[in-house]
Amino acid sequence: MNRWRAVALLLWSVSRVFASCYTMPNPIDSGYGARGPFTVCRDSIPAPTVKGASVHLFRPCRTDTVWPVVFFFHGIGASDPSNYRELCEHLASRGLAVLYPPFSKMIAMAKPEMAYAQLRAGFDAGVEKWWDKLDSTRVGFMGHSYGGGAVPALSLEWIRQRLWGKNGAFLYIMAPWYSYEISPLQLDEYPQSVTMIMEVFEHDYINDHRMAKDIFDHIPIADSAKNYIILQSDSSHTPPLYAGHATPSGAAGGESTDYLDYYGIWRLADALVDYTFNGNSAARKLAFGSGNARQRYMGTWSDGALVKELRGGHNAFVYLPQNNFMNFWSHARNPRYRVVTFFGEEPEWGHRERMTIRNYINVRPGAGEMFDTMDVVHADSGQPVCPITSGFGSSGPYKVQKRDFFHPVKGHGKIYLFSPVGIDRPAPVILFLHGFQWPMPDYYQGFINNIVSQGYHVIFPSYMLYSMTVGNKKRYELMLAGAVEAFTVLGNTADTTRIGFIGHSYGGGAVPAVAWHFLKLKRWGRNGAFMFILAPWYVFNFEPEQFSNFPSETRMLIEVFEGDRFNDWRMAEDLFYSFTTIPYKNKDFVIVHNDEYNDEELEAEHTSPLSSGGDDINVIDYYALYRLADALAAETFYGDTLGRAVALGGGSSRQIFMGTWPDGTPVAHLTVTDKPVTPYPQFLYLFNWGLLWNKRRHEYKPLGKFDPLWFLRKNRE
Repeated sequence: MNRWRAVALLLWSVSRVFASCYTMPNPIDSGYGARGPFTVCRDSIPAPTVKGASVHLFRPCRTDTVWPVVFFFHGIGASDPSNYRELCEHLASRGLAVLYPPFSKMIAMAKPEMAYAQLRAGFDAGVEKWWDKLDSTRVGFMGHSYGGGAVPALSLEWIRQRLWGKNGAFLYIMAPWYSYEISPLQLDEYPQSVTMIMEVFEHDYINDHRMAKDIFDHIPIADSAKNYIILQSDSSHTPPLYAGHATPSGAAGGESTDYLDYYGIWRLADALVDYTFNGNSAARKLAFGSGNARQRYMGTWSDGALVKELRGGHNAFVYLPQNNFMNFWSHARNPRYRVVTFFGEEPEWGHRERMTIRNYINVRPGAGEMFDTMDVVHADSGQPVCPITSGFGSSGPYKVQKRDFFHPVKGHGKIYLFSPVGIDRPAPVILFLHGFQWPMPDYYQGFINNIVSQGYHVIFPSYMLYSMTVGNKKRYELMLAGAVEAFTVLGNTADTTRIGFIGHSYGGGAVPAVAWHFLKLKRWGRNGAFMFILAPWYVFNFEPEQFSNFPSETRMLIEVFEGDRFNDWRMAEDLFYSFTTIPYKNKDFVIVHNDEYNDEELEAEHTSPLSSGGDDINVIDYYALYRLADALAAETFYGDTLGRAVALGGGSSRQIFMGTWPDGTPVAHLTVTDKPVTPYPQFLYLFNWGLLWNKRRHEYKPLGKFDPLWFLRKNRE
């Protein structure tokens, strides 16, 4: 019970941590969303089953008429209607009676059926007390969070058993929690005459959006009479608009009253009411506009810029994995998880044993956040070589959009998604597997931004674990699970017939196993697949027969750095020769060399692919990474002949070119070969070929032999 008591407190409070509690004047002065003509009165009676609480009625102060009634289902811990005062008073000002009963938050967490009974008793008491003020032929049910999950079951009782709503009935459900006391059969037989708006909030990390999708998809209300709304945050102006779990609440609930309320809730609710009770066609176009311009509109900032528009339609989609939410779909407390498998997966009963405290600890703004990042930031780190301004290696036409979410399994890192903004077709996808010490995309941001700017999605699946002793098999499983979840999030925006794999260091050694899963087992990449492997570490979970059965049309570049003393080049050499099915015309081995200019040293080292902070971006990034990756993708995905000459030129002048210094002297060219031999002795490397960690030391015999005389000459140079 102590655990659930903590959960109950968190459920309402976490989403308020970041609220700034201000009231913005309502910019809507007429029509839907504007305050109505009636003065509002508030009545109350003691709640029959919740000690010390009351049942409240917000209504127009006029007593000479009856009013359509809205049954309001509050979120957990909000028994005091002050938490939703602004919303309730708005509805009453427009001629509605809002009935607001309480339920106990402790009982709600321990025994939901008892909380539902408290709501029933409160509604019954209110109807009995104020029956002469309520029009039972016109009724609505509005619920948020825990209350939103209760709407289907309790509204069904009033509509079907008590025959309320003969002249109109609607549901307005916001960010619902789990739904109890309604079977699949009952939901399937829900009255089709009802109208509905289902609304979720972009940065709600409390309640899994799958609960909203479940109700929306399975309630048999016609598409023409329901819409699924996503209310989005907007941080482009001050004060920012944060569409979090507590958005519908007001100042007493720790939230601000702003554009999100006026346009994103009040305006929609007014239109829903007018259409449901009066059949107004203009109201229908707003409430059920399916994302039309009128429905999307969220007002303008003081400078005339549009507030970020909402999204609406008949397609209830989920864009974040369950691990982002405190209350996730497959939790044992969700009764519908046992009967609904519409997400394409059989119930994973292992989740029943999964503690949710980790989810609570990790909840914070930013998870799953989508925002525009800067175009590729070119920083030359003091190097007098300019970035590439056109062709392969230059910044592409697309801006970069970033999403991140918590790992779907039990990794301690996140999964990051980078997508091109405004692309109008499914885009190829590149999996970026990071080095062991660099589990965040910030370390590779320059490289990633350049790739995405060309029109490709990039998936960056962290495999970070706090434990250093966990086996490599676990880390491989984490990166693969993260990639699979990311593809689910991308959905049909991903062109899985075109797929690439870029891996650095530990991630480079993991490329074969991850690529095998997608190319061989899932048979993706039929229109193009490549591997770009940088300074690879040891290879695990990949058997000799897999090398000899790898898809032969795959393109491959393996790149090492002259100054790298971490990972023995023999690991890269092994990969190049062991992929026997990939013909030499479709693969090259690339060596990036050191150079210097006017006492400025250009060091090709193990960390060369990193671009943290931008200052580490130099000529190696422009020519040996961005340029080759762009060309390799263009040739692989679209058959670009110039791309082939640059990426797989077999040592052609175009391929090895690394730009020029200010005096016209060429930067040290790349070495490209089909016969790589590691010239350095193993003892130079921290992770050398002969270590016991290397499972392939008995599978491949390196070609090079240590030449002491050569080594001495090289050191003297």
